[in-house]
Amino acid sequence: MPTINALDGHKPALRVIKNAKSRGMRVVVAVDNRTSDGTAEAFAPFVDCFVPFPNTVPYCEEIMDELVAEANTPWCFWLCDDEEPSEQLWRFVRGVHRETEVIYRPQIISPLPGWSGIYAPLHTYQPRIFPTGSIQWPGGGLDILPLRALPERDIVPVLWHYNLWASRESRETKTAAHEKAWMEAWGHHPWPPSSRKAYLFEDYPGETKPLDEWRKYMPRNS
Repeated sequence: MPTINALDGHKPALRVIKNAKSRGMRVVVAVDNRTSDGTAEAFAPFVDCFVPFPNTVPYCEEIMDELVAEANTPWCFWLCDDEEPSEQLWRFVRGVHRETEVIYRPQIISPLPGWSGIYAPLHTYQPRIFPTGSIQWPGGGLDILPLRALPERDIVPVLWHYNLWASRESRETKTAAHEKAWMEAWGHHPWPPSSRKAYLFEDYPGETKPLDEWRKYMPRNS
């Protein structure tokens, strides 16, 4: 897990790494050197390895290869600090994925604050469960796609992404930083950035949907 200021109120990171540790997983974390809220001290009892993370940009791809290498396990489960697996995904990670050599892409869904619905533009599938060495991050800018060496398979269990639970002010700041970083890496993706639509859900009321069928995947503490 790469992180910066993981004790921010909307982030479940501490709860998630405690959960991972209780399930017998090796926990590897890279704490961004700009962190100021005591994340490392709070995480320390539950982390097997901290990876130094000197960083100056608003993304974490540059540290991902080192994080995976430090995991020192046959398989990896990559999480961001504002994400939380459903119970169904935790179970999948602990067993089913070992049956074959593929990269698994769980559904990533962003719930609206207070679980009042979901935000359709952020309902995606992303590679998060994979054999060590099967994914490499080339770096070079924001959202540069990782290189994958195995077939990929979409799976049903949900990974919840709480990025919309941050304050509007912090999401506007993040949007501006991501748009700037995107333009600096224009050669890798020469089309306009989508950060505004990704983070400022209040401006796109027609893109929200009821929780409905996804309710059964809500974390137990919700």
